Amino acid sequence: MHFLDQQYRNVLIFLVVVILAGSGYWMLKRFNPTLFLGEPDFVVNDEGESSSGQPNPIPTGESGSSAEIVVHVAGAVESPGVYHLQVGSRVEKAVEIAGGATEKADIHKLNLAAKISDGQRIYVPALRQLSPLPGGANQSLSGSPASNSPISNQELLIDLNVATLEQLQTLPRIGPVMARRIIEYRETNGSFSSVDDLVRVRGIGDKTLEQFRHLVDVR
Repeated sequence: MHFLDQQYRNVLIFLVVVILAGSGYWMLKRFNPTLFLGEPDFVVNDEGESSSGQPNPIPTGESGSSAEIVVHVAGAVESPGVYHLQVGSRVEKAVEIAGGATEKADIHKLNLAAKISDGQRIYVPALRQLSPLPGGANQSLSGSPASNSPISNQELLIDLNVATLEQLQTLPRIGPVMARRIIEYRETNGSFSSVDDLVRVRGIGDKTLEQFRHLVDVR
């Protein structure tokens, strides 16, 4: 009889433990379900950040600052002005968007395949038109009488890469100081590749260059 009472007591204790465990499981699942669902793979908060704390990337549209550049196209083109181009565009595209080169353009002076950068100015030079030289057509630029052999227009132009201080001073708007700067620039940076390179010399701008463009050349 005592043995049976002990068995009933053990069964009763087991049932109580099962009931308590089941109740605890039910309460946890009802009031804290995340313990059984696991952590989410990706959570986005109000600030637009991922669960890793890093901000989500924002795509850049076609009109974003990193997708286009602004250039100034001037000189012998149909519609000079400021234009917006795609990053990586080349000089040829800039000339095309400005209406193309005019009939007077010396387009071969440009490197049409060169890439352009933001804020760059692209100047399309015009073909040179020679003006009569002071002192008559039978005199050379140095003032000495010309020989009886015919002289080409090319030979009458001052070569910027070999011109002396005195020769440069024969040009309009070029005095001793400016002539010396041209020679110093040539000695420091190497030969001029085109007449338009003169605007890189301190004190010479587009307007000044136009005063004597027809009198100089690079060879």
